[in-house]
Amino acid sequence: MVIRFFSLCLLWLLALPAFAVVSASVDRTVLFDDETLTLTIRAEAPVADQALDMTAVSNQFEVVRQGQSTQSRITLGSAQRWREWQLVLRPRQTGNLTIPAFNIGGERTEPIQVEVRNASSRPDGLDEDDVVLDISLSKDNAYIGEAVTLTIELRYRIQLQGSFDRLNFGDFQSEKIDEVETLGQQDGRQYRVYRLVYRLSADEPGRYRIPDIRFNGQYQDGPFGNPRRLTRAHPGFVVNIKSIPADYPDNAYWLPAQRVALSDNLPSRLSVTANNHLDWTITTEAIGLSAADLPNPVANLNEDGFRLYVNSPEFENDGLRARRRDLNALVFLEPGEYELPAVRIPWWNLEADQLEYAEIPARMVEIRPDPNAPVGSSGPVSSFDNTPLISYRAGWWPWVSLTLGLGWMATALVWWAASRRRPYRGNPVNTPYVNTLQVPEELTRAAKAGEGAKFRAGLSRFAAQNGTTLAVLKAQLTDAERTTLSQLDALTYGGEDASAVEARQMQQLLNSIVRIISSTSARSGNKEPEETVLYP
Repeated sequence: MVIRFFSLCLLWLLALPAFAVVSASVDRTVLFDDETLTLTIRAEAPVADQALDMTAVSNQFEVVRQGQSTQSRITLGSAQRWREWQLVLRPRQTGNLTIPAFNIGGERTEPIQVEVRNASSRPDGLDEDDVVLDISLSKDNAYIGEAVTLTIELRYRIQLQGSFDRLNFGDFQSEKIDEVETLGQQDGRQYRVYRLVYRLSADEPGRYRIPDIRFNGQYQDGPFGNPRRLTRAHPGFVVNIKSIPADYPDNAYWLPAQRVALSDNLPSRLSVTANNHLDWTITTEAIGLSAADLPNPVANLNEDGFRLYVNSPEFENDGLRARRRDLNALVFLEPGEYELPAVRIPWWNLEADQLEYAEIPARMVEIRPDPNAPVGSSGPVSSFDNTPLISYRAGWWPWVSLTLGLGWMATALVWWAASRRRPYRGNPVNTPYVNTLQVPEELTRAAKAGEGAKFRAGLSRFAAQNGTTLAVLKAQLTDAERTTLSQLDALTYGGEDASAVEARQMQQLLNSIVRIISSTSARSGNKEPEETVLYP
């Protein structure tokens, strides 16, 4: 009897390698589509060392989390080893789904059938008005680029946690413009409202679908009850997007909106001096668009008799209202009477469904002669005249030079003696070339980064804030620094000599301008700079 028993054990041990198999199991076969299941795959040696290919399962399920472990044990003197993979899966759709067979080292698992139900059909034991999902669309028939407003509102009277599941808007471009939670009263009961507002638009005509919108949440059933899940869903929308109307001007910027208006900061009639910069701020306001969708109103302005310098625009959004500010500078070169052309942009009135124009009327500009310009000059002039004011005779000049030199030496000796008698306490306020200026950080950063156009614009503002202009400062720069400034002008405003400017050159130019302004401020008693207009 004993011999027979040991014979059976020996046969069982010899047969163990034949049972090297893989298997798969799940913790549930029925679930709702907002839930997950755990799939466990086990592979015994020797195939436990093979890799697991999860490509097939990802077609119908999302792998939320995964992990694996290797285990072993010894039974009746024989070692057994296996590996387990655990995959947490979320179904991608409802219906009867199949977890496919896995092939590991030539061994295959059996397929597993899973029933996935729509979470909206799950009973939650709540009254109808305890949790209400209300979704609205401003219109289901719109033009290309027109903003369609989607409002998602969740009203609830219970303690609730959750989120909107896979919130997306198909092929629409989307922008969230509002998110707010408020309190309200209805039928003597308090409720909360969570509201999301999105702006949707499309760039091509056709029929667009907004997919189902669903909220998945969890609440506690009673003061000591277990957490219960709930779902509220909306079937989504279909929106028809129309092409640009045939009577809209060709090659014009397409601008569909409920309202568009233009305004600026200039009076109806202007009187300025030639060669002076005139600040011109144009504001475009619109309802039903994003500020980034508004065009530059002076992009096609004809510059006849003046130069227009353009700065980077400023954008502002407030819900469905948008505002764009374009900061420009006008320079009239010659005295006389000019007409500043009208600024006019077309737009499509969505409420009236017709073409309209937003416009700033043309205005007359009187350009007065520059009183500082030399007689006979017809263009921009330098701040300095190369003709000497006094003509010295050749015989006087050596004596004048000697006198000035002796005076300078005497002054230097007095200053040296005075400095020996008192301790150094920093630069005196009125010492030339003392840098007491606060240089804007963005200006220094632009110089170091080699951003030419940004550095040039900041440099003009910096000079204006300190009561001067680059035209005045340019005469006091070296030839190399003047060349750098000219290259920056061409790079910023366009020109045949436009070329890249090295960061080293910009840093040197900034240092020189700071030195010049500091020196000028010291000699003038450090007066506060006067308020000036914005320069490009």
